[in-house]
Amino acid sequence: MSTEIPADKQIILIVGGSQGIGFGLVEHALNGTGASWINKDALVVATGRDPTNAHDLIKLQEQYKDRLYIEKVDVSEPESIKTFVDHFNFKYPRLDVLFYNAGVYLDGNNNSDYTKIDPEVYIKSHIVNVIGPQHLFFGLTKLLDHTHKLLGGTIGEKPAPLPDDETKDDMTKVRLIFTGSGMSSMGGSSSHVTYTAPVYRTSKAALYHVVRDIAIKFPHYGTFLIHPGYVSTRMTEGKGQITINESVLGMYNILDKEAYAINSTKHLLCYDGTHLPW
Repeated sequence: MSTEIPADKQIILIVGGSQGIGFGLVEHALNGTGASWINKDALVVATGRDPTNAHDLIKLQEQYKDRLYIEKVDVSEPESIKTFVDHFNFKYPRLDVLFYNAGVYLDGNNNSDYTKIDPEVYIKSHIVNVIGPQHLFFGLTKLLDHTHKLLGGTIGEKPAPLPDDETKDDMTKVRLIFTGSGMSSMGGSSSHVTYTAPVYRTSKAALYHVVRDIAIKFPHYGTFLIHPGYVSTRMTEGKGQITINESVLGMYNILDKEAYAINSTKHLLCYDGTHLPW
């Protein structure tokens, strides 16, 4: 793989891309079955806590030698995030799409007594699911802004609506996508999830406010929150209603439809094409 990163190619960063849903996002971004706004020759940067053990990514890199880059970051460690963003800003000439998929579900499979919440589980969940994405994003804002200007965008200006559709714009250059959860929807939660994974749900609800703040402060980005569905992964111990492939294809499909949405953080996008209330 070349040590020189081409400055004329789109760069997609998928944080938490070594397994599960994240790996599916990486795979489809590379093989052309991702969103239509991902260029066919786009470079994909996938992160993992321990890239040396990311066997699926390493194998995929053999197939996409000049397009897939693997980087290390542990989003539960501030120093790891700082090291990563410093390295990324130095190594990569641009950043077109930031897809933050990393997260933990520490209380999701142990709900025998919802009245007892372990403070350590609460703290770690919020470090990874809330503070991590915030620190990582702000460490990359200069590169994101550089890319936005490189593509002809103006910093701080909200994209103008299209004449025939006031909900769409024609200026979205850089996209930020954060993985949420339908379980954290205050307006959409049903009774069967009311006491399920309370720590996870509150951490994702907190993330929503962080992302809304980002959308307000950086109106020139296309900023999205998306629910991947209840997916059968290692995180859910194989429990789930849909496969990784169904989730990823569904997410890319709705992101295609919402790619130029003016008010993209007024609701939670869902992999099945619907909108969930906050």
